[in-house]
Amino acid sequence: MVLQRNNQAKRRPFRSESAQPEQQPVHQRLGGLPSHAHAGLFPDAIWMGFGIVLFGFGQVIVHAIAFNIKLKYFYNPGMVTVLFLYLPLNVWYLVEVYSHQTVLLWNWAAGFGYFAFFSAVLIMWVGFTLLTDKNSPYPFAPEELERWNPRGHRARLGLPENSAKG
Repeated sequence: MVLQRNNQAKRRPFRSESAQPEQQPVHQRLGGLPSHAHAGLFPDAIWMGFGIVLFGFGQVIVHAIAFNIKLKYFYNPGMVTVLFLYLPLNVWYLVEVYSHQTVLLWNWAAGFGYFAFFSAVLIMWVGFTLLTDKNSPYPFAPEELERWNPRGHRARLGLPENSAKG
């Protein structure tokens, strides 16, 4: 919601009216969990691991760099996870795989395809676009949208009050 301005932000299919754990955000169910589960179920498929590594590096770029530049702020939710979980695990995976000298160019190519499919198609297109319903009966509650003082951040950045479309 930070990088994308769109009038549907309040109505994205992240959750229903109840905050039960089984009601995870749709984008996690469609892309995040299956892509990581497949890679875990098939540990010898190096290309799947590369897809997850690319996803992880993408998360580092988005959460540790892009969000902070966009928000002109030092910290954002998700930054600690990507810096202290994704980044070290990604580096460890690459060191481990390369130490066995089993990496071929096609592993990277297939890993990129795996990453692109789950990220662009399932998470971004299906989760954030196709399933967005401006008439959803389950919008985010106003207190959820006001958490972390977005009005104060917009004022600090010199943005008009109505600059966050949603």
